[in-house]
Amino acid sequence: MSKRDIGKEILAGLDEIAAWKRGELKLKTTKAALPKAADVPAIRARLGLSQAAFARKLGVTRSYLCDLEKNRKTVSPAKAAKFARLLGYSEQQYVRLALQDALKRAGSCPALADDWAAVLDLCREQSRTH
Repeated sequence: MSKRDIGKEILAGLDEIAAWKRGELKLKTTKAALPKAADVPAIRARLGLSQAAFARKLGVTRSYLCDLEKNRKTVSPAKAAKFARLLGYSEQQYVRLALQDALKRAGSCPALADDWAAVLDLCREQSRTH
């Protein structure tokens, strides 16, 4: 059984990334369907609340809640964190899903959206071009 040389593997990976950035190498990618920021109707149904009652719980108008449920509006990361706190869910998870949903709607979702480095690079690139 041979012992792995992690240092060499890391350096080889860095060389591969550099070659990809120079356009000399095409990397294997995987496309994945991303969940919406929150399945608002399902959460509301689990709680057994009307739209009006759920909107009050979240501190939003009923029309805004209806727009979320009909996918006419998205949940901002700030609102996602607030909703998570109010509902007892993970803020980090809700914010991550809100960011993924925003990227997907913008048509700029990296193949591996859980790769935060790619997400941050994309955000930096878009902020420079806008």
